[in-house]
Amino acid sequence: MEPTLETGIPIFSISEKYRKAGIYPQELLASSIKHLHASGVIVLENAIDVEHLDALNAVLAPQAKELANTPGRHFNFGVETGNINQAPLGRRSDVPRHLGESVCDANTRNYAWSGACVAICQW
Repeated sequence: MEPTLETGIPIFSISEKYRKAGIYPQELLASSIKHLHASGVIVLENAIDVEHLDALNAVLAPQAKELANTPGRHFNFGVETGNINQAPLGRRSDVPRHLGESVCDANTRNYAWSGACVAICQW
């Protein structure tokens, strides 16, 4: 299974069937790992339910606004980017456990781990 390369970044589109099952074919895993090693970045489209992303955004967006308005806040790549570091969710009571697990499952099953995902997985 090969990605699209329109932007120069390998983009793998996850079918609804595989996303809902949470199990991906070996060809997808092998190809995504190969491209991750070659380019350092890949995109996994449709890997996480939109409803789960909306729920996470509802928790994280207000926190991001508060952090951005903190005097002396460091912005990655300059203040004009609006890019700041946020702590991982961890075991927060305002985030349903299944959301953290969903994000972790989608990422770990596709070998696209991040520091945030590792923290979310530590329930």
